[in-house]
Amino acid sequence: MRSRVYRSKVSPLFLVLIALALPGTYAYLWQAWEDGSPGEMAVASTIVGLLSVLVLGPINTRYWIEGAVLHVRAFVFRWRIPVESIIRITAGAEHVTFRKAALSLDTIEIWHRRGSIVISPRHRRDFLADLNRAREALGIEPARGIRA
Repeated sequence: MRSRVYRSKVSPLFLVLIALALPGTYAYLWQAWEDGSPGEMAVASTIVGLLSVLVLGPINTRYWIEGAVLHVRAFVFRWRIPVESIIRITAGAEHVTFRKAALSLDTIEIWHRRGSIVISPRHRRDFLADLNRAREALGIEPARGIRA
């Protein structure tokens, strides 16, 4: 059974930074196109590609629990974390991690047997309640740390 799909909370600061970066990036791309320099076109295209990932990320970042697996999708990245492997859940990120599927500073870090992942569900309390229900369905105690 698939639980509700939770979208990521998006920080206003993140949106402002993207909004400020877009005009300059597209102006740079236009200038590179006008000049016709292959090197500048390559750099501009790479920057536009990375910026597109940042713009499309919020649209596609979501989390859900299906059966005994927590699914995390952030743009093209996907993680599948067995619910029984979750050890604890902490508020915020305790360390710098590249396994971050969060677009907000209001995050939770889910520690599991293979490491951790940082997420920021928009409806944190409901998400944690669904996660604990999935653990209870498997006959496992709720994860240590923050609760719903």
